[in-house]
Amino acid sequence: MRVTGSGRKLSRVDQIVEKVALMLEAGAYKTFERLPSIRQAARENGVSKNTMAEAYDRLVARGLLEARAGSGYYMSQVGPASKTRLRLMSRCGRRHVVAAGAAGTAL
Repeated sequence: MRVTGSGRKLSRVDQIVEKVALMLEAGAYKTFERLPSIRQAARENGVSKNTMAEAYDRLVARGLLEARAGSGYYMSQVGPASKTRLRLMSRCGRRHVVAAGAAGTAL
C-alpha cells in the first residue's frame, strides 16, 4: 500500500484507479480508444485479474471508462465536467503518474 501525504493508505485498487485516471487526463488515450484487456493490464501492473477488474469497474462507475460486453473497456467521452472530476480525483502523486504515462510506462 502507498501512503498519501495526509498519511492515508491507498489500496492497490485505489492506486491503479488513480494512475489510470491521471493517464486519461494526460491524454494517454483518445476518446473511445480501447484500453488493454484486464488480463494484460493486470500482468503489466503486477496485480491479479480481480484487482484490475475492480479498478476498471470503479472507473466505469465514475464515467471515465465504458465497458462493452465481449469487447473490453474504452475511454469514454470526457467533457469539461469530467476533466474537472479527473483533476479532483486525486492530487497525490500526480506528477509522478503523469510523467510515467508520458514516458510510456504500462497502464
